[in-house]
Amino acid sequence: MRFVRFFLIYVILLSVLPSLIESRPPPRDRNQKAEELAVKETIKILKEDKDLREKIRTSKKNETVKEGKVDPNLQELSRRVLNRFDDLEKEKIDEQRQLQKQLRKAEQRKENPNVPFQGSDDEDPHEVIEKIKERLGELADGLRLVEDVKHQEYLRYQYERLSQEKDQIEKMVDEEKSKQKGNKDAKEGSNEETKLHHPGSKAQLQDVWVNNDGFTEGDFTPRSFFVTHDLNGDGQLDFSELDAIMQKESHKLAKRGGQPIDEVKMHKVTTEMRNHFVNEIDSNKDALISMDEFLEASKSKDYEHDEGWYPYREDEHDRIDPDEFRRYEERIRDAVRFNEDDEHEDFLRM
Repeated sequence: MRFVRFFLIYVILLSVLPSLIESRPPPRDRNQKAEELAVKETIKILKEDKDLREKIRTSKKNETVKEGKVDPNLQELSRRVLNRFDDLEKEKIDEQRQLQKQLRKAEQRKENPNVPFQGSDDEDPHEVIEKIKERLGELADGLRLVEDVKHQEYLRYQYERLSQEKDQIEKMVDEEKSKQKGNKDAKEGSNEETKLHHPGSKAQLQDVWVNNDGFTEGDFTPRSFFVTHDLNGDGQLDFSELDAIMQKESHKLAKRGGQPIDEVKMHKVTTEMRNHFVNEIDSNKDALISMDEFLEASKSKDYEHDEGWYPYREDEHDRIDPDEFRRYEERIRDAVRFNEDDEHEDFLRM
């Protein structure tokens, strides 16, 4: 009898589950969310800057653009988008810091009801803690989303910059062109082999400790390094504090003999190093590095072994397809024709 009941339940489930699964909305992946966020902010920039919008709108008349070259105004747009998302990232980091302070006070209140609290006296600290942690989780997801957008926009910026460099070389006379191209290749070759310390390795942290913080190597410990660079004393290293550490390494590129590197590229290298470090040791995925996570990472073999970091070795997936870029370029041109009340978001989608 029990077997019969089990069999009937099984049959019912088989008939019902497919319709339940089909009726469930598909999950929105991070790529889709990143695209939507990029579209929203790009449209804001185009609406705010009428001069840039007009330059892009009329650039079709430019002979260079007619020949199929990349519109130089698009590089300026990419730069503006990157700056906009840098600002958004800072806003989220500032909110993170404020919430960390509130979280510490709420936890103290939970342990000792007499501790002054910014909420009402009747407010349950347990509920406050849960709300704060929920918001911190949302901010962590938001920061990762911002990084996704910045990565895609940087690929466009890099494509535009390299296209302009190529155009400049092609305008040279044959003799001068060969000479300059040879120099450019030699410089790029030296940059290709540029090796930095691996992000978060003992060698990298000690380098910062001695050459930037001004301490002796004998005084270095992971704990003392963490405390020194936890600038706001909240017990966490956030993206801003980590960037300050990684900049010490990425800025070495400007001092080496390779091709000069622009600020956008320098910032990208810093961000890549920071993201790599965070992805390796941020065990709870809150986009913050705690003292425990930092000390735990210092016990690993990777910490002692500096395998190096090669910022110019691009992954094949980290290159934008020329046809894809042309589609993006045309959508931008369509978008700049909007009226003030129109959104035209569809035009910007890749």
